[in-house]
Amino acid sequence: MATSKTKRRADGLFQVRVMVMENGKKVRKSFYGKTQQEAKRKMLEWQAKQDSGQPFRAVATAWQEKHWNEIAAGTQVSYNPALLRALDEFGDYPIRNITPLDLQKSMERMAAQMYAHHSVAIYLSVLNQIFEYAILQGDRQDNPAATPKVPKGLSSRTRECPEDEALELIRQHVDDEFGLFAYMLLYTGLRRG
Repeated sequence: MATSKTKRRADGLFQVRVMVMENGKKVRKSFYGKTQQEAKRKMLEWQAKQDSGQPFRAVATAWQEKHWNEIAAGTQVSYNPALLRALDEFGDYPIRNITPLDLQKSMERMAAQMYAHHSVAIYLSVLNQIFEYAILQGDRQDNPAATPKVPKGLSSRTRECPEDEALELIRQHVDDEFGLFAYMLLYTGLRRG
């Protein structure tokens, strides 16, 4: 970033101009203040913010706005708690400063709270997608979610077959309202969603 001369404008404000690269083009950025020091301070604050990047919340929200409609409704339901947890965990933290260790520790806290393996894996998947989006938007150079692993030893349950009494109850009520629906689910293996 090259700084041009600070000058005083006709309206009495001081102006500091800098040339920056945005989307591959040189762009002039100006900062104003009642004093030279105020204008320079505003420029330095802006530069510090640029160096640390956007907050995680801004990138995650942009990812959600862009990709949410492309995701199936059932997947949205499973992604939503993971996204909310990620926003709660990393919300205002600069996205460039998040490390693989931060993500691993976050998953270890989930493990300590007895989250299931599937929930933690979805959380990591959502983080991975957000960081991939951040790379494409120029907010990061790497994906810190590519390295961490879901902690071992988390509970993982398989779905159990209903008991014989429940199956018989469905068979007996096939002609009732919604009985055919339950019957179809039973014999096709489909789920309600």
